[in-house]
Amino acid sequence: MADYAPHAFAGSAGFSLPWRASVGARADCKRKIDSRSYCGVDVRVSRSVGATELFVEAANVFDVRCQEIKGVDMPPRWLAAGLRTGR
Repeated sequence: MADYAPHAFAGSAGFSLPWRASVGARADCKRKIDSRSYCGVDVRVSRSVGATELFVEAANVFDVRCQEIKGVDMPPRWLAAGLRTGR
C-alpha cells in the first residue's frame, strides 16, 4: 500500500520583537492515506548582536510521535542553540 499524505497543511509566521529580536513558528499537519494524522510545530527565537545572531530553536515542540514512512519513527522533540556570524 502507498504511504503518502493526500491531505496536508503547513503554515508559518515570523515577528520582529524589540531589542533586535525575532520569533518564528511553523506548523505542519498531515493526514496519511491510511487515516493516520499528526501535526508538528517548530519554533525559533533569535537576537542580533552586531553582525552576530544568537538563536534557540525547538523542533517537534509538542513531542508528537509520528511516522512519515510507515515503520520509521520521526525524531522526538529536540532543542538547538547557537550563533551565526558573517552577515
